[in-house]
Amino acid sequence: MSKQGEEGFSLIELVVVVSVLAVLSAIAIPTFSCFQRKAQATAALAAIKQIHTECEINKSDTGNVGTFTPSNLNSYQIQSDGSNSCGGASGTGLISAIPTDTNILPTFILATNSSELTYSFKGQTGTNLTDCLGFICQTRQGNELQARIESEEFVVEGSYLERGCSAYAVVEGPTWEESESNAQKLNGHLVTLNDLEESEWIVQNIKWVHPENNTAGATAYWVGLTDADNEGDLKWADGSEVNIPVQSSDNNGSEDYFSLVDSGGLNDLTQNPGDWSMGHWQMQYGIAEISICN
Repeated sequence: MSKQGEEGFSLIELVVVVSVLAVLSAIAIPTFSCFQRKAQATAALAAIKQIHTECEINKSDTGNVGTFTPSNLNSYQIQSDGSNSCGGASGTGLISAIPTDTNILPTFILATNSSELTYSFKGQTGTNLTDCLGFICQTRQGNELQARIESEEFVVEGSYLERGCSAYAVVEGPTWEESESNAQKLNGHLVTLNDLEESEWIVQNIKWVHPENNTAGATAYWVGLTDADNEGDLKWADGSEVNIPVQSSDNNGSEDYFSLVDSGGLNDLTQNPGDWSMGHWQMQYGIAEISICN
């Protein structure tokens, strides 16, 4: 038996080794940069929690708000106000852990009046900190993607944005179908508005290009909403269900494509530029949405 062991693995041992290697190869291991970013965010979150604990103990022992010792955690800086008051920044009552690069790391915010700890990352906020830390590894850095998207001639320069698991860019039309075709060239679709918060965020942050001779007093971009296939059966270009309130003027079934207006709200129009009331609506662009999660 000892000789067999010296000569090599038995058949049973080889089967076990191969099985173990197969299991290990199936495990998806995040890149080192992901581990590093997650460690940095975790350290900042722990620092904020420690500050909260110490401030609460000080208040309980002395009856005073007190101060905390500020921390510099490499990629994060703990901020309150000039005196590092446990009461938070003047006027807001917030103590924040702010990263040097908000594109790859979340900001953590402690509301001292309610002891609520939230995060803010790429246009999204929430209180589920476990999801937030997991989200860091799910999203990829957008520099390469942004460069590729903005290199396309049909993409409006400087229009690239990121929010959560989505990247957005303004693409040329002028028709809905042409805008959707350009969005697909970016491996996306015209934008799906999942809720009113996303809609409002896009209105406030997207780059608005105001066409010449626009007499509408407003600018609008195509979005993915349409009922062109079946009148009254609204759907998004990516196949998602419609979960926001939509009011359609319809105009005897001729207005099948929706746009987002720069003042907020949706407007349904025909596909034909000749029907846009002699320049009243100068539809030339659409908003593309591209998934940036693994």
